[in-house]
Amino acid sequence: MTGGENLPCLSTLDITDCPKLVEIPIIPSISGLIMRRNNAMLISSVMNLTSLSSLVIENVDDELTVLPDGLLQNHKMLEMLKISNMPNLKSLTNQLDNLSALNEFCLEYCDKIESLPEGLQNLHSLRELHIRGCNNLLSLPMNGLQGLSSLRSLSINSCNKFCSLSEGIQYLIALEDLDIDSCPKLISLPEGIQHLTALRYLYIWTCEDLSSLPKQIGCLTSLSHLDIRYCPNLMSIPDELQNLTALKSLIIEECPHLKKRCKKDSGEDSHKISHIPDVWINSEIPSSTGWGSLRKLKCC
Repeated sequence: MTGGENLPCLSTLDITDCPKLVEIPIIPSISGLIMRRNNAMLISSVMNLTSLSSLVIENVDDELTVLPDGLLQNHKMLEMLKISNMPNLKSLTNQLDNLSALNEFCLEYCDKIESLPEGLQNLHSLRELHIRGCNNLLSLPMNGLQGLSSLRSLSINSCNKFCSLSEGIQYLIALEDLDIDSCPKLISLPEGIQHLTALRYLYIWTCEDLSSLPKQIGCLTSLSHLDIRYCPNLMSIPDELQNLTALKSLIIEECPHLKKRCKKDSGEDSHKISHIPDVWINSEIPSSTGWGSLRKLKCC
């Protein structure tokens, strides 16, 4: 299919609700492509659009279980990839191996995916990884995180079976933001968290089975903001929290055990947080604390 030469200035193409379209012409000027609710055959056209820097694939054929082999093997310029709402997609094997420029990767609402591919470790330029609504994803890969030394932001949200960050998290030495939200099966954080010495923001929300925080949290020497909400079984604050001299703000919301133990003066853990300038326990957070300007990580 030809015709791209007639669109020399076209940089972004959005194809939505075109179920009969099965091919995209080669348009060298295109750097951004969005495909929503289209025929699965259309995806194969991506192979020929090697100048892409941004690619979004959403709601493409509910029956599709795998992406075409070699779909992204020549996309050396791709910087952002989002794959969303593909309920029967089972695997991303071999799709991430050659994305040397990828800066941001978002995987949303792909319920059949149980694990991330080892090829994740080849994403040496990756700075943001967002995973949302992947209800059969169990953990992060132990070996698949080894090459992610440039990763700055990691969010894992609304993954009902997610139970482990894995010790592979130790390789994320540049990580600054970690957001874990609505992962009810997560029981604990790995000891490898001690290697996240660049971490500044840590959000732990709605993890009903989380019962403890590791003492290794005391090694997060750059941590400045800690936000824990809706974790009813989190029993106490580790002693090592006292080591975090950079910690400026602590929010505890709807965590009954922590509320009791961290009560000012009388709580058993109150001395562990007395060095923190701004502590808010089941309280409205005024903008004067600076928290109003902070962004909680979201998927793309």
